[in-house]
Amino acid sequence: MKRIFIAADIEQDKREIIYKFAQRYFSYLNNIKLTIAENLHITFKFLGNTPDKEIFGIKETIKESVSGHTYFKYCLEDSIGVFSGKRGAMVLYVTVGEGKEKFKELHRSIEAGLDRMGIIKDRRNFHPHITIARTGHALNIEERSSYGGPILAGLKCSRVSLYESILGPDGVKYINIGRFSLE
Repeated sequence: MKRIFIAADIEQDKREIIYKFAQRYFSYLNNIKLTIAENLHITFKFLGNTPDKEIFGIKETIKESVSGHTYFKYCLEDSIGVFSGKRGAMVLYVTVGEGKEKFKELHRSIEAGLDRMGIIKDRRNFHPHITIARTGHALNIEERSSYGGPILAGLKCSRVSLYESILGPDGVKYINIGRFSLE
């Protein structure tokens, strides 16, 4: 059994820039946990605990679902969004601006393929974003706050990956267990 999710990879140098942005604006806050640079990604679907015997089929489905899609460029908006969770917990994220529709097309293809396998589609609307921090309590941060210019432009989505998420005492570690290139 593996805890898995499907995501768009982000180039290492771009992940460092995004992490430094998050550090600059949020490292001064107490009780906030920044997403480390190596874990930054754009999630298409979280599958959770999945039997090992189903993973090969999921990989084949992702491969088929992304075939025919070409790589594309995107940028990150100049604002921070907030998802509120249970007991006031919050997720802080940056939103994809230009390129958002391409991510949505790719997401629809992946969801359709997984649906044919019997994996239930998400009920929530897909909102392409990068989680940059989490906290266990509500913060006084205005959602969609502007930070004075694009955070990052010229990113390239050229690959979708299947990751295993391993929870440990030092945090979460992601292991890439399948890579699927866009044309």
